[in-house]
Amino acid sequence: MSYIVMKQKFLFIMHMPPPVHGAAMVGQYIHDSKLINEKFEGHYINLTTAKKLQDIGKVGIRKLVDLVMLLR
Repeated sequence: MSYIVMKQKFLFIMHMPPPVHGAAMVGQYIHDSKLINEKFEGHYINLTTAKKLQDIGKVGIRKLVDLVMLLR
């Protein structure tokens, strides 16, 4: 008798580089983790709207457009 084992599905909503900072690096480690990807079926949504460290904390038209595109 054979069993079909389904991987649990997870939605990861996190920051990914660029820009490179602590939270984004943790997101990258999770995304690239062989252990996580073998055990779970992961779907990833990148929350990053800043392209450079200088963009963090500032509002701009491009960031608003990126946010709207994430929400569709």
